[in-house]
Amino acid sequence: MDLSRALWGNILVKRREKVRMEELISIIIPAYNVEEYIEKCLDSVLKQTYHNIELLVIDDGSWDCTGEICDRYAVQDKRVRIFHVENGGVSRARNTGLTEAHGKYIMFVDSDDFVSDDYVEKSYQTICCENADWGINGYYICYPNQKETNQIEQTYTGVFDLRTFGRAFPWLYQNYFLSALWNKIYRKHLITAEFHTNMALGEDLYFNLEYMENVSRISVGEACCYFYRNDMTRDTLTRRVNRSNLQSELHNFHKVMAWCKRFSLENIAEIQHMHVQSLISMLYAMGKKKEAQNEKRQIITELCSDRGIRSAMKSVKTTSWKSELLRWLLCRGWSGGIYILLEAVRLIG
Repeated sequence: MDLSRALWGNILVKRREKVRMEELISIIIPAYNVEEYIEKCLDSVLKQTYHNIELLVIDDGSWDCTGEICDRYAVQDKRVRIFHVENGGVSRARNTGLTEAHGKYIMFVDSDDFVSDDYVEKSYQTICCENADWGINGYYICYPNQKETNQIEQTYTGVFDLRTFGRAFPWLYQNYFLSALWNKIYRKHLITAEFHTNMALGEDLYFNLEYMENVSRISVGEACCYFYRNDMTRDTLTRRVNRSNLQSELHNFHKVMAWCKRFSLENIAEIQHMHVQSLISMLYAMGKKKEAQNEKRQIITELCSDRGIRSAMKSVKTTSWKSELLRWLLCRGWSGGIYILLEAVRLIG
């Protein structure tokens, strides 16, 4: 009798595992003018040890051969679905993917990156073995001549409810494990907010912070299966900084501070320093732009009237004398002095 029960128990476990392994996972890949990288990306995703996947590739108005390459993959593999849309930015492309996805789980891959063969399987295990709502793992950073492992320290791995996650939140945030989409797996039915298409900077972080509102259990693992390509050829900070991006940084700052308050975190100086340093760098980058005079005045006025930012500015110190001077002026809300300083930066170069 005991042997029969044991055998029947093993059969039930295997059946449950088989059913689980048949759950569909949707992988959303926005693509824009990446003919140099898209084949390696798609090849790596299609070689997964977890087979029940669908790839939703959103060709965001590419004018190179990206769309043609993607179409070829769709013909060769029925798991690939291609959507050719007018160029509207990465957030709108991802929203298209979310609308069209059929999977129970959602994952994101950037079209110029690639993944290991067990990327999906390890992510699935992270979220499902612990019956979690969100799975987070490490990743590799690939520079032109070297690869850097960005693994989550064992101290901050494990399963957390939303209350205990506050113990891991500061370290994960400061080490950039919460900022990206591609080292995570999401339950589709818990995604209740789309990507903000008016945010051109930090939209991934904002999406994650909004998703956290809907989760109860978070599983953090040690696996590194994603290869993030950092080739140092993207637009410089000076070129892409504008009022909209500075406002996006402000939105993220307040969202992060709200979570710190919710977690009852007392030592948040390092998190504040990250945002203060980012805002100061962006202000100096904007200061170098000749055509941004009205934008400068508007964003300076907004920063000086933002009590949260001014409070954060008072609690941290910066490294260079220029940054410290700008921080000092912001603390006091002296918008005229800030504008003069930025103009001096522009003239001096």
